[in-house]
Amino acid sequence: MFDRIEETPGFWLVAGLSMGAIGAELLILLISWVRLARQRRASQQAVGGDWQAVAALKSPSRLPEIVAALLPVAVALTSARLVHGSRTLLATAMGQHDPEAKARLLYPALNGEINGLAMGLWLVPLVALLGGVALAFAISARLRARGLLRAQSLAARHENASAWLKFPGPRAGTLVAGIGAFLVLGFAPIARAGFAAVATTMSHLAATAGLEMKDKGPIFKEGLDRASGLLDQGFLIARGGVVVAAVIALYLAWRFSPARAQAGVPGGSRPVHGEGAFGPIVALVTTALAVAVYLAGRS
Repeated sequence: MFDRIEETPGFWLVAGLSMGAIGAELLILLISWVRLARQRRASQQAVGGDWQAVAALKSPSRLPEIVAALLPVAVALTSARLVHGSRTLLATAMGQHDPEAKARLLYPALNGEINGLAMGLWLVPLVALLGGVALAFAISARLRARGLLRAQSLAARHENASAWLKFPGPRAGTLVAGIGAFLVLGFAPIARAGFAAVATTMSHLAATAGLEMKDKGPIFKEGLDRASGLLDQGFLIARGGVVVAAVIALYLAWRFSPARAQAGVPGGSRPVHGEGAFGPIVALVTTALAVAVYLAGRS
């Protein structure tokens, strides 16, 4: 195990960054869940005519959303940069004419790429998945708090606040589904292709055991070519998946739109502007970026 750690470039950096990101995302998720629970209780009290709990609510900052969105990108970029360093060393090794010098550089480069890629393929999806859920809950908590405060201001002016009270903002489940569509349909094909590429490279590396250096070169090249082909295939499938995910996200945004639901409440107050659209749009864009960025360094 310790040999694998030594052969993995930046192991402790990626591991520490990932664990810190997971801890931060769990904290954001917990805080947002508590806020949503408090908002539900305040809304129930307001239905009975007691607006004090709603008036005591505060509109959360965008900071938790920004942190939850950027942490998966930070982990992906760090892991990709370290893997890219191993590939640079591999290219240097393949350009050596001295067999001993080539062997001295080739094995650390291959082990570094394989171990670094495998580690990233385990940690990046985990951080991205948890970050997507935390991001969705943080956006929902902020927008629903804003909607309830809007309802309270309308009630204070003796206007009909039923629409904003009933549909204050997007539900966390809807946002989780939209972000999850990008992660599953966009990242899963890439991750699957990445694992297959690692397995292919390892099998070709094992096949060179005991062979002369001049015989190992063609086998190495064949393994790398097959791994590259698998990754290209994964990216091709992921492109189609992102398109499908975008369609799903747009449908969910329309089908479960709070503004659309508010418009259907008899006598309800119509939204004055689309202030709630920015958060979900940023969430989808940053999630799509996190999905694509990890293996971008392969070229």
